Amino acid sequence: MIEIAIFVLFHPQALTVKPAPGHILAVNGVSLAGDRAVGVRREGREVDWFMNRQTHTGQAVRFAGEMLVSVPGKIQRRYRGKLTVTEAGGELRAVLTADVEDAVAAVTEAESAPEAGLEARKAQAVIARSWLLANRRRHGAYDYCDTTHCQVWKDPRVSPAAVATRGMVVTYQGKVFAPAYSGSCGGRTKTAEEVGWSPEPYPYFPVDCEVCRREEPAWERTLPELPRRVGEEAARLLLGRKFGWDTLPSNNYSLTGNVARGRGRGHGVGFCQRGAAGLPEAFDQILRRYLPNTRVEAFPGLR
Repeated sequence: MIEIAIFVLFHPQALTVKPAPGHILAVNGVSLAGDRAVGVRREGREVDWFMNRQTHTGQAVRFAGEMLVSVPGKIQRRYRGKLTVTEAGGELRAVLTADVEDAVAAVTEAESAPEAGLEARKAQAVIARSWLLANRRRHGAYDYCDTTHCQVWKDPRVSPAAVATRGMVVTYQGKVFAPAYSGSCGGRTKTAEEVGWSPEPYPYFPVDCEVCRREEPAWERTLPELPRRVGEEAARLLLGRKFGWDTLPSNNYSLTGNVARGRGRGHGVGFCQRGAAGLPEAFDQILRRYLPNTRVEAFPGLR
C-alpha cells in the first residue's frame, strides 16, 4: 500500500465525498450508499463533516471504498482505497491509502503519451511501479502528491499494460530505482550530470532517439531572462516558475543571445515517452534502450 495526498494544488478548505455509483462507502465505520454525500470542511485545527443531517467534529474523518471526491466547484475524481482527511497548515489534507497496482494503473493511463501503443504503455507501467516503490515517504508525512512533482494521479482505471506487467520493476546493480522520464527528449536523452542532477543511484546515459529526431518539431523562444546554465533543469524550472511553464520547453536547446532554439518537452533524462510510442519493440527492449545497463525484474511480494 502507498499513501498519496490528493488535490494538493487546490489547497482545499472544503471537500465533498460520496460513494461511487453502485458502491457502499464506509465513513468512520458507518455505511453510506446511494447518492448521499458527506461534506467536509476545516474548522480551526479540526474538521467538521456533515452526514445524515448531523454535524460531527474531530481530528480526522476516514472513508473506505470506491468514492467520488470533489473540491466543490473545481474538480471531481474517482478514487479507490482508504481516504483520511485532516487539517494541516490551514487547509484540508486528504491522503489516500491505495493498492500499489491500482496506483500503477492510474499513473500509467494518466502519464502515457496519447499515441502510445500497448508495449510503450507496458514500459510506462514498469517505470511507474519502480518509481512508486523506490520513492516512498517523498513528502515525509505521506508518500506522494498527485501533481507533476511526483506522478500525475487520476481516477482508478483498467490498464491492460499494468496487468500485463504486474510486479515488474527496473533495477540497476541489483536495486530498484525511480526512473526519470519526459515527454520528448528532442533527439538525444541527457545524462544526470548534464542537467545538474546527481548520478546516484543511476547515472543515466545519452541515448540517440531517432523517433524524436525525425518527428519532434523544433521550437524557438525569446527568453525574458537568461538561464544561469544552459541545459540545467533547475534553471529551466526557475524560468518556468517566474514566466510560465512554456518559457523554455526542454533542456535540448542552444542559445544565441537571448533566443533559445531547440526540440523536445521536459528535462530529457531517461525514458522518452514520444520516442517509446514510435518504436515497434517489446516493452523490455524499449526500457533497455532508454535505460542502458538496467534489468526488468519481478519485485519480491508483488507477483
